Amino acid sequence: MALIEVHAATKDYWDGKTVVHALQGIDLAVEPGEFIAIAGPSGSGKTTLLNLVGGLDDVTYGQLILGGQDLATLRPNTLSQLRLYDIGFIFQAYNLIPVLNAEENVAFTMLLQEVPVHERKRRAIDMLQRVGLGDVIHRKPAALSGGQQQRVAVARAIVTHPKVVLADEPTANLDSETGARLLEMMKQLNEEEQKTFIFSTYDPMVMEYAQRLVLLKDGCIISDEKRAS
Repeated sequence: MALIEVHAATKDYWDGKTVVHALQGIDLAVEPGEFIAIAGPSGSGKTTLLNLVGGLDDVTYGQLILGGQDLATLRPNTLSQLRLYDIGFIFQAYNLIPVLNAEENVAFTMLLQEVPVHERKRRAIDMLQRVGLGDVIHRKPAALSGGQQQRVAVARAIVTHPKVVLADEPTANLDSETGARLLEMMKQLNEEEQKTFIFSTYDPMVMEYAQRLVLLKDGCIISDEKRAS
């Protein structure tokens, strides 16, 4: 059974009296353990599609199913719990909490999950070391570079072991070496734990790493290519 099913998903926004068709009848099925890049020009609908899959926005028409559950039918509390435990988000704007240091930011979702304090501290520090930030665990976001903040955001998304990680331009603020190292780590998680990753990207390196490349244009899928492992 597919982990994610997108059926005829349409998303419209209104700009004054003008309707903007962000997505136009998208159909997509994602199997557990896939490593997918969703690519396309600015305004093609990449981020909109990720937000719908993650339950951060609602479809105008169509259906989104995650783990057998129709997102539109879930109560707000149930949807929040689904996002908390099953989905890891890597936002383009980082969305780090300014008053918390790197370790505390990575541990924050585990705090909401009521993971014991010693366990979440151990896991947060271990994950920060894995992304190359073991020497800045006590720095707050304002004292970190953009690339370091991005790596904190990646660590926070992965540390809770979600079923699927949704990453909006995860390499946008990283140099090529750091980006490649993060992609290698995520690829390892994908292969060893069958963790599902879906990226929105314009980075050719991310597209090269992906086992499946979905191209969007004007809110429509124009290509869906699976590559050999």
